[in-house]
Amino acid sequence: PSSLQDLCLQTVSQGFDSSDILVGLYDGLSLPTELCERLLQYQVQQERDLDSHFVSLFEDTSSTRLKRISLRQCTLRENEAEILFRHEFKELELIKMKVGLFIFIILY
Repeated sequence: PSSLQDLCLQTVSQGFDSSDILVGLYDGLSLPTELCERLLQYQVQQERDLDSHFVSLFEDTSSTRLKRISLRQCTLRENEAEILFRHEFKELELIKMKVGLFIFIILY
């Protein structure tokens, strides 16, 4: 059976509106890194777009931290890449990505 965390991620992702989640983040409060990473990973696993609306959730690197991510077979445009690459990753895995020139500049 699915874990409670998986069920919550599923519910949040189905009716996702980053502004709804960000309203709950007051000064000094943040989402746990594990939850941020799982939310991003769930979006990728469900083959949902990493569009500006979704990725904007990770814009504030102090309240939504990403340390380890794996992006597989998805499209990432320049604006979304810029937001995600503000984070200080310990692990970053990009597999079969459709990416803009911007990402290659960052990686080199």
